[in-house]
Amino acid sequence: MSRQPQMSQITTSLSVTRGVTAALDRQLAEATQLADLARRLLTRMTVDTVAQEVLTVLAEHLATRHTLLALRRVSTGDAVVHYPGMSPQPIPTDAGTDTLLGRCLAGKTRERSCDLPDSPLLPASVALPWIDAPGATFVGRDFASGRLVLGVGLGDAGQRAFDTAERMQALVRIAIPAIEGALLHEDAESRARTDALTGLGNRVGYDEAVKAALESAKRYGTPLSLVMIDLDHFKQINDQLGHEVGDMILRDLAALLRQELRAADGCFRLGGDEFVVLLPNAAPSAAQSVFERITDRVATSSLKNFGASMSYGIASYPEDGRIVRQLAAKADKRMYAHKAERRAALTLHSDI
Repeated sequence: MSRQPQMSQITTSLSVTRGVTAALDRQLAEATQLADLARRLLTRMTVDTVAQEVLTVLAEHLATRHTLLALRRVSTGDAVVHYPGMSPQPIPTDAGTDTLLGRCLAGKTRERSCDLPDSPLLPASVALPWIDAPGATFVGRDFASGRLVLGVGLGDAGQRAFDTAERMQALVRIAIPAIEGALLHEDAESRARTDALTGLGNRVGYDEAVKAALESAKRYGTPLSLVMIDLDHFKQINDQLGHEVGDMILRDLAALLRQELRAADGCFRLGGDEFVVLLPNAAPSAAQSVFERITDRVATSSLKNFGASMSYGIASYPEDGRIVRQLAAKADKRMYAHKAERRAALTLHSDI
């Protein structure tokens, strides 16, 4: 055998060896990165921080800035999409399965990967341009609390790495336990701040929210109104009709307040039949208008069938105080004054 063919074979073997070594080195580096990610995720206590960590590694693995993580929760049916460096965006409930993400989240697509069809991935309100481009790949997987979908945009579909879906699946497997843990943590935090009977915030939630709302009002120079609410004759209703009826009245009032208030408003049950509402960016006149409307709603609701009515008192920053204690005391005082006025008016009416 001549020396030239031998050298050619040796060169080819060395080239193959170098290629295999490079591939193994890359796989080892990725495995190390995934192990580091798994350790970091154990310390993340919110779904968003977990999502952002996963998106960072996903972008590094696949050399792209175009990534998303979407999550649907079984308990509520709600779905959100996370983009790098952005707050979670809610996916409209009416998106259904007319979009690819709707189908991915509903488990209507192939488990391993879903290439983008002609229909859009997301409603325009939450979509980014790359989602509608060729080369997008999506991977979804169910877990106990819901379904997780990862998505990437890699430009030209012909340039997509053959193992893109496998690498995304590896990230999904690592992300799911961390997201499960974050969901459990967030649920526990929420329960600690939620009144079990009405679903409103409780005193712990109120104490945190009122401090934050007042700090925001001071920082931005905006008004804040605090409203104390108390049901009239609630003890007599409980004594005469029973606690089951009393509980139903509290739940119905809570539902009515949720319907009438804005998403930015805060509503809390402090205990018994005492409620408090926070109205950011609401001056005294605006708060008064809101509660005149709510009082009218209570008077025409099912609550009237049990003789239940409502008294309230409003205090506003900065007119009535600059600290929480001042506002709460003023609102409480006005609530009792309102209750006394209502009783006096009823007495006068009955005498006539």
